[in-house]
Amino acid sequence: MKIQRIKSIDIFRGLCMAWMILNHLISWWLNNKYSWLHGITVMILDPIGASGFLFISGVSIALSYKNRVTSVEYNHRWLRNYIFFVPFVFF
Repeated sequence: MKIQRIKSIDIFRGLCMAWMILNHLISWWLNNKYSWLHGITVMILDPIGASGFLFISGVSIALSYKNRVTSVEYNHRWLRNYIFFVPFVFF
């Protein structure tokens, strides 16, 4: 059984990443006389992008874990350790 990806999660995650990148690059694009605009955008936009990305990543991990548990007969302890600890080994 093939598990379908939820495209809206991937789209929202990509938008949050683009939001954070643009927010960090805005300081290079603005002139010095518009430094107040940079301060406002960092205060307002930065928390939205970062918290949105972390939230949607957590939702994605929870859905992935649920799909693997229901679709394959694994030991639950092994599967939990594989999902949560293997990504940290490679980085």
